[in-house]
Amino acid sequence: MVQQARQIALSLRSNTTPTAPPMCGGGCVRSLSSDFDLGRQAPRVLTRAPLFSYVLNKTIVGGRKADAQYELFCAKASSSHEFMENKLLAQGLLRRLGLVAAEANIYGAFADGPAGSWPSFDAAQLAASVERAGSRSWVLKGALDMVSSNVLVMTPWRWQCEGWNASRLEAHAARVLRDTGQQGCARVTRRGENVAVIDGMPRGGARRAILVQRAYPWAARGDDAAVDCSAPPPRTNSAFWFELKINVVWGQLGRGLAIVKHMLSFGEHPDAAPLRVGVYFDAAGVLTLVEKTISAPPDILQRVVNVLRRDGPRLQQIARDTSRLFGADYWRLDVFLSESAAMHVNELTYPSSTSDDPRDLSRLVRGYQGGEFERVPAARTLRAISRLLPGQVREEGHSRRSRAPSRSAPRVTT
Repeated sequence: MVQQARQIALSLRSNTTPTAPPMCGGGCVRSLSSDFDLGRQAPRVLTRAPLFSYVLNKTIVGGRKADAQYELFCAKASSSHEFMENKLLAQGLLRRLGLVAAEANIYGAFADGPAGSWPSFDAAQLAASVERAGSRSWVLKGALDMVSSNVLVMTPWRWQCEGWNASRLEAHAARVLRDTGQQGCARVTRRGENVAVIDGMPRGGARRAILVQRAYPWAARGDDAAVDCSAPPPRTNSAFWFELKINVVWGQLGRGLAIVKHMLSFGEHPDAAPLRVGVYFDAAGVLTLVEKTISAPPDILQRVVNVLRRDGPRLQQIARDTSRLFGADYWRLDVFLSESAAMHVNELTYPSSTSDDPRDLSRLVRGYQGGEFERVPAARTLRAISRLLPGQVREEGHSRRSRAPSRSAPRVTT
């Protein structure tokens, strides 16, 4: 089995035909937002090589990239980060971009007033929306939960055999809204330096929200099957699908991890560990495997490769267009992919928590050194977002992040 996996990896390495060719001449990100500008960590007087290379490499490659991103995230109070990290705001934006299937989201709402085209939370509307969906296969999660600690994966078996009903659902949703997103940024000592870390999610009180989505893939669920509560939960999803968490560097795909959900779903079978496949797209869009991160048998591995070959161009387009919209240099795209259903962009993530690949970091540094972009204030990129979500963004001072320095910056209005 190991030998077969190596043969697949070798076959990919020997094929230099791009799976996801770049879709832009020169730099894909032409305007770099101040919200994402890691180069500002290096003094402007050092912008000449090789001294600039040394400082930038120390910041980005020398184990400091995450610290630099956290500093930007926590010091800025502007909503470009929020439109990535808040799952509900991001879904509203992705929906306007045509990156979210119409049937994907069953219900979404904010605790403290409407925002980003989503309404205020109403328990009765939640129950009615779930009932209208005609399915007991869905996922409820908090929009600000970074580690998926409050994800509720519902199945027909669970709904009936665990005694769920509208009242219990409403109470659960209220608890999720109450318990998530209450903390913010903090500072800790790391390697002898005082650095910013995210402790919960910033601005939780104003942006607490929930999101209910259909279980993916949409067409693969059999809710009409009889439920036997005396038997263990059935494996309701027999379709092959996986979640790809992939870094995006200057608008192009980089290192990714495919988490295969074949024959299982998160929360349904806790003893069944997901299979993992590490992948990498180089600057030319050529796909290779990261062999040390592969835990999938050869047949599953080949199916992952086949889906990525099919959807690679579309993924590259999403990476480019989203990077340009936000003016972002380095972030993470989380997308659901299947043999039998259209892809679904699940989340945009900043800072990226996926393992950094030295090749990605080198590409990140080279992008700063090449300077094929214009540095622009975040307000400029927020105007582009406001054209997609009219009335949701205005340029004015924002309330400070919890335990973070106060800065004047754009905000999302409600």
